[in-house]
Amino acid sequence: MLTCQELTELVTDYLEGRMSFVKRLGFELHLGMCARCRAYLRQMKMTVRTLGKLPAEPMPAEVRQELLARFRRLGRGGPSKARGSWKACVLSALERAVGARRGWLPVATILLSLVAAVFLTGARAGPLGEGRVCLFTELAGGLLPFALVSLLAASSRSRVSPAAGAAVASFGGLAGYLLLQVTCGLTHAAPHVLAFHVGGVLLATALAAASSRAHLLWWPR
Repeated sequence: MLTCQELTELVTDYLEGRMSFVKRLGFELHLGMCARCRAYLRQMKMTVRTLGKLPAEPMPAEVRQELLARFRRLGRGGPSKARGSWKACVLSALERAVGARRGWLPVATILLSLVAAVFLTGARAGPLGEGRVCLFTELAGGLLPFALVSLLAASSRSRVSPAAGAAVASFGGLAGYLLLQVTCGLTHAAPHVLAFHVGGVLLATALAAASSRAHLLWWPR
């Protein structure tokens, strides 16, 4: 694990997004356990924001024209197109679809639909039953696609908003729920379905949202 001294030497690389996934993971793990280093990081971010507000020196006209020409070439998909841009496009599409507050609507719809399905399909009071397998399957179904999206975001140095993370997990949990309707022998028992099936989807959704929110706290802004 990083020491406080090592962390202070890596702050610049962290804020500029020039750290590998493994190093960033160790960096953020230390931040999660060290209040002083979190305070130091906040001070560095405040310093960067303050310096960013200072008036910039005027750019020479020839330099400005050269930069604009290069940006236009990049926009036309020139040979220097950044690697991994497809990852950023996928994540951008995900955020447009279910990012910000929009993601909570499908999450709420899925969870309410699952609760309604318990009663509309005729499930009645019955035994709670052994639900470890069902709970594990629901968690795996929700967290596996979220983990894949998170790895995609980390490799492209992007972010996953809590709403988008929760939406991905809830869709995965829904797939797990539909699978268990075929394999589980206690789908007729409302207590079992609510506790281990719907509860598993809800838990996976909550874990994904919390993980995304914590990830946003440590990413440079």
